[in-house]
Amino acid sequence: MVETDLVESGSDVNDSFSDDGHKESSSDGVHKGTSWVDVAWLMISDVVGTSVLCFTGVANEVGSLNATLLIVGLFPVSLYVSITMARTRAAVVKLSGLRGKSDVSTATMGEVAGSLLRWQRTGDAVVLVVYGYTLLGQASYLLTLGNSLQEMLYDSGMCIYSAVAWGILCLSLPVILVRRLGESIAICFGNMVLIVAVLAIALYEIGMNANRSACADTPLVKPGLTIMMLMGAATRVVYSFAGQWMYFEIMDTMEKPHDFPKAFVVTGPFMVIVYLVVALSGYYLGVQSDRLLEGMPRGITMRIASFFLFLHVLVVYLIKSVVLQRYLHRVCSPADVDRR
Repeated sequence: MVETDLVESGSDVNDSFSDDGHKESSSDGVHKGTSWVDVAWLMISDVVGTSVLCFTGVANEVGSLNATLLIVGLFPVSLYVSITMARTRAAVVKLSGLRGKSDVSTATMGEVAGSLLRWQRTGDAVVLVVYGYTLLGQASYLLTLGNSLQEMLYDSGMCIYSAVAWGILCLSLPVILVRRLGESIAICFGNMVLIVAVLAIALYEIGMNANRSACADTPLVKPGLTIMMLMGAATRVVYSFAGQWMYFEIMDTMEKPHDFPKAFVVTGPFMVIVYLVVALSGYYLGVQSDRLLEGMPRGITMRIASFFLFLHVLVVYLIKSVVLQRYLHRVCSPADVDRR
């Protein structure tokens, strides 16, 4: 009964030291100082990623009306899950204090699950699923790196294998230098600017060269729409909002983890507005490809947009790698995780 009551009242539960002004510490004893504003840039950089480039495909699949309803309607679901995660973390800290375990770790989803269920194997299984899926997802970012390099050097004849290899080479130094999520905040803000620049350049260039006859065929609801097509589009939208896999890791970097939901004051409007602009603008301009940049004519602007996208994906890959590397380091050698 005590555990149930605490989880239900999670909004009233704050982590230790959060009320008296002292800086909180993570499970490894390292003081954290990330604010919710810092976290907002980190979340935008991780969550928005490259999925925003595919929203024209969503609108092409289901029509502009359904695309708008999906983007606006599914964001509150993501917000609810994220707030619940913040309350769950706070409840775990409080419950651990009641059990006399003040050193409980809440740095990963697996550790939170293991603490709640009092069964470490459950936590290990959650870590395996979450981090395993994320590790596989990193491969898609390497492919996007390669595709961006190919589009930037479209007249070079570079194959995808060589392009991916060059992308990995560019990642090697940043992956070694950046050890904590908090160290990437400034980079993440710049990364947000990069993706906005990519979208602005792409939409402007496509608009200047748009086929107006194609623009006329933009029905609100796609003819022949089926429930499976609608569910497929909804899945893509849900994925574009899904950064929950690393929210516990993000909260672990914060000075006041209970402030985590405040980050959505920035991230929420940004994601919804950008997703709507890309989906509706690309749809109106007659972009038929699932990827926005593929609708651009070849030229200097395409090279610039592809270069910015290449840099953007480098940072997104880096953020996810920091989380995975720190977990593996904690497992293999916990005593020197933060040692340089």
